[in-house]
Amino acid sequence: MILTGANAGTGASEAHGIATAMLCLGGETPCSDWLKEVLRDADPVARGDEAILENLYERTRELLVSGEFEFDLFLPDDGDAMELRLEALSGWCKGFLFGLGTAGSGASWPGSVNEIILDITDFTRMDTEVDDNEDFEEYEAAYMEITEYLRSAVLLVRDEFSGQAGDTLH
Repeated sequence: MILTGANAGTGASEAHGIATAMLCLGGETPCSDWLKEVLRDADPVARGDEAILENLYERTRELLVSGEFEFDLFLPDDGDAMELRLEALSGWCKGFLFGLGTAGSGASWPGSVNEIILDITDFTRMDTEVDDNEDFEEYEAAYMEITEYLRSAVLLVRDEFSGQAGDTLH
């Protein structure tokens, strides 16, 4: 609601994707860099709302460095409509790719990062319309498989860049 209210043009899931990528590539990336990107053309936000966004960013940072595989994508709840969830998932992927682009150069992605980027690019093109004739469980299973893949992929990207940030960024 904060981003929508500020006419940010970036949804919550997409904004989280941007934050996640920025933190994967440069764990020390300040929240202010993320806020500049997310709120670039937005109306001013109240200080309390900005604090909520800052908290989301810092919590994402904490979960990315946690050794407990606690990191998760910021997506709608499982009870929300599947089309909304698929649109948010696609938006998260777009944000992640945008965040990679703002924080780094693709000229020297380490390890399997190129393959992950290609996969995530494919996810941005997924069909977000749900066919009422299809089995809902198939959609649910595919959605869960993609989100679990992305959770693992994000941590792999983070690991690939650990200790290499100075060699591959900017």
